[in-house]
Amino acid sequence: MIAEKIENPPGLGNADLLTLLAVRYPSTFFLAGKDRRPLKLGIHHDLIALTPRPVGRKKLSEFLAWYTNRFDYLVALRAGATRLDLAGEPVSNVTADEELDAIRGFVEHEARWRTRWDEARKAQQPREASSLTSSTRRDGLADLRAAARARRAP
Repeated sequence: MIAEKIENPPGLGNADLLTLLAVRYPSTFFLAGKDRRPLKLGIHHDLIALTPRPVGRKKLSEFLAWYTNRFDYLVALRAGATRLDLAGEPVSNVTADEELDAIRGFVEHEARWRTRWDEARKAQQPREASSLTSSTRRDGLADLRAAARARRAP
């Protein structure tokens, strides 16, 4: 019980879970992105069966989605690349269709990040004077004097 709590603390993040899985399955999960290899299709079933309960199916699914959508993992999905099981043994090869899906996923991911980046940059840019509306326009000295005369007039 104590070992499970130490192994699977509450609030376990994806990077933390990757560290735990890399220690438990060093031939399958890699901390360094350049070392990542394609995983066996359906590996989540193996992980659910072999991982202690506190992690849970939802967390494992979330982790695998995070891991398999990383840039380095998508780069590793090349036609003919070997897929690994939890023991690090080859079980199948990546197909050309799977490689195309990985490329599509990468392009979509890149487009989403580019949109977010552009929106963030636009939000940080100061507004130009020409974009100010009449309600936000600052009054000039002549306008202020006219307003003062209008207030003083009976």
